[in-house]
Amino acid sequence: MKKRKLLRTAFFLIFLGIMLFAAWKLYGIWQEYREGIKTYDDLADRYTKPVGPGAAEDQMPAIGEGGGKTIPISVSFDALMAECPDVVAWLYCEGTPINYPIVQGEDNEYYMYRLMDGKYNKSGTLFMDCRNQADFSDWNTIIYGHNMKNGSMFGTLLKYQDPKYYEEHPVMYLLTPEKHYEIKLVSAYVTPADSETYTIPETQAEKEAMLLKAYRTSSFISGVQPLREDRMITLSTCAYDFQDARYVVLGLLRELPNGGGSAAETVE
Repeated sequence: MKKRKLLRTAFFLIFLGIMLFAAWKLYGIWQEYREGIKTYDDLADRYTKPVGPGAAEDQMPAIGEGGGKTIPISVSFDALMAECPDVVAWLYCEGTPINYPIVQGEDNEYYMYRLMDGKYNKSGTLFMDCRNQADFSDWNTIIYGHNMKNGSMFGTLLKYQDPKYYEEHPVMYLLTPEKHYEIKLVSAYVTPADSETYTIPETQAEKEAMLLKAYRTSSFISGVQPLREDRMITLSTCAYDFQDARYVVLGLLRELPNGGGSAAETVE
């Protein structure tokens, strides 16, 4: 009887230890998530500023020849790049958590699990493929971000599987120190991590083939027709449809008038 009681006590202590260890691990994950969100919220507070009715005229870069509509935010790139020289742009999607700096490292590993300041964190940082030109001059620029369960980073990209979500969020904005772009979203689909989506086409035939696949396999129908001068941006995150699956959202970069310059340096 005494031996049975000791066994029950031992099993209970082992079970309790396992539960405490699991709780400690979950708390650590929660802390990392919390730190990641706080870090990027703080960056947005310090280096971006909403623009709209009542904002100073030089803070309102217009979209289109007639003006009227404005880029929703301005970014203080001088101050931001003083903190992290690897910053190449800022990505913003109105009404979503996507409001983040984009960096480019020497490889595609460094920022995968590091915040912008280099501290280890599972949230990582949105980063441009190291093969791309930092000025978005390639025909296809690839941006990577984690599919975070809390919806941060690129955790909302898979919502584009629902055409209604696309209708609510058909455009994003890309701001750089020199230029501003509207991203006209044209396609979203699941693809292998080693697919041609992750190439940088150079010939017209390669570009047309990539676009054709994008339109044919998209989760939604955009109706946006590509122009010969358009360049592509590919936003990539993890998917779980099969091993090494990725979900990508593709958009056409449309340069906006009055982008960059003083409008990008108005945030204090």
